[in-house]
Amino acid sequence: MTFDPPPSFSAWHVARHRARHQHHEGGRIFVDPLASVLPGLSQDALLADPDRPWEARSRRFIAARSRIAEDRLARAVQGGTRQLVVLGAGLETIGLRHPHAGEGLRIFEVDRPETLAWKRARVAQAGLAIPEGVRLVPCDLERDGLLPRLQEAGFDPFRPVFFFCLGLLPYLTWEMNDALLRFISSLPRGEVVYDYYEPPEMLSGGELAYAENRTKALAEHGEAWRTDFSPRAMEDLLELTNFRWFEDLGAAEIAELFGPAEGAPGADSGGHVVHARA
Repeated sequence: MTFDPPPSFSAWHVARHRARHQHHEGGRIFVDPLASVLPGLSQDALLADPDRPWEARSRRFIAARSRIAEDRLARAVQGGTRQLVVLGAGLETIGLRHPHAGEGLRIFEVDRPETLAWKRARVAQAGLAIPEGVRLVPCDLERDGLLPRLQEAGFDPFRPVFFFCLGLLPYLTWEMNDALLRFISSLPRGEVVYDYYEPPEMLSGGELAYAENRTKALAEHGEAWRTDFSPRAMEDLLELTNFRWFEDLGAAEIAELFGPAEGAPGADSGGHVVHARA
């Protein structure tokens, strides 16, 4: 089976990390039986490709943020939430797995038109289908209005909603992050899980080198890493954008949940996972 080159290097790279977590760590943190299907990676390819420096820790962080997001979503569904919006959906598989279909959860996967077209092709080539209750919503957050696009797909802005924004905030400007969080907090029982990264001046040693190499690799593929936050700056932003409650899980909290990372301390180059409620 052959695939066209991905329009989003970061989306493919994240999908590869999720797939490799299933094979290298047996899905210990986050189980995803479809993880290797969409990126088109065979088991032999997953096992033969050696880890690059820091890759195991980066993979661990991506698995942890997915596990945290889906655990918090499950609690929200138990509380009556029936809408999930996945921003920057890429090759995310929750829509295909649809773990809360029985509770009537509707899923809206949002990404750029070219990325969603690529995903549809991946799904079709894998012999899968987009389930009922899942909508792929083409939207360029830099040009399009998010709410009109969601409403066209059947989103109800008057019902509780949960957002996944995994791997998205660093690619947005500070102003776009502010506008996005304000939008989420304006919705009934608006709830979100996202990740952010500490700025280079807060890092040192291998973590700093990793962050610099990450930015360089993305730039080589035409993608810009735009925004970092200190934990204090993120706390201020959440207060400014009207969130009443949040938890910020950094390296220590992630290690407490899933065990310590291999190698030097830290989950992945200053990465944090935030769960916030309006």
